[in-house]
Amino acid sequence: GKDILPLYRDEAGQQPNLARGLQKALATQLGIATPTPEDIGAYVYALLSSPNYQQRFARALDTPGPRVPITASAALWHEAVELGRGLLWLHTWGERFVDPPSGRGGRLPHVVGLGWEVPVTTMPQTSADISYDSRTMRLHVGDGVISKVPPEVWAFSVSGLEVVKKWLGYRTAKGAGRAASSKNPLDAIRPATWPDEWNDELLDLLRMLIKTVDLQPAQAALLDRICSGRLVPASELPAPKPMQRKPPK
Repeated sequence: GKDILPLYRDEAGQQPNLARGLQKALATQLGIATPTPEDIGAYVYALLSSPNYQQRFARALDTPGPRVPITASAALWHEAVELGRGLLWLHTWGERFVDPPSGRGGRLPHVVGLGWEVPVTTMPQTSADISYDSRTMRLHVGDGVISKVPPEVWAFSVSGLEVVKKWLGYRTAKGAGRAASSKNPLDAIRPATWPDEWNDELLDLLRMLIKTVDLQPAQAALLDRICSGRLVPASELPAPKPMQRKPPK
């Protein structure tokens, strides 16, 4: 919880967690309607969630704290906001930024070819019972097999955490992480069979990652265009006051 940066400072969602005056300043600088907090959040997410962001600013990021390049182009702003909305829709499992006309319905999109060839009937005991064949693009989970899993998805990681491997590791008879070595008897209580809902959850995870990987080239290109174009100087935008940096009581 300590690492969460909320978009709003209050439970009712009435006090944006933004520097006062930032929304109006962006509207003036870009010549657009006043952006909503969600617009700003989507813009930031489109840029900062791109692997290209970490690569481009690797040296600058040695100093803690993200810095966001703000484009002075209204067209690039709107493009980034829409891309960010799509990514946030994916990463919230279709719960946020639902917009059917834009292709964002209430469920994650279908991926042709991805599916269970053989359902799991034997619960994997440890991570050793889980394997991936990059040549055939088959993911083996116990005695189950999922087809058409791209290598980029199997290798997908966030801050060094390999997402699919970690997800599956926690869903073994022995478990993973602290639970696997814990002496607490409660941690020893593990599922003996593979629940049917895990089949759907795993497919949703893979769908989300496939679509995320598909969008990464667009993210990289957009960041390049923004950084090579005219930017809004930080001096032209309001900075948060010290009281605004403190958590609300």
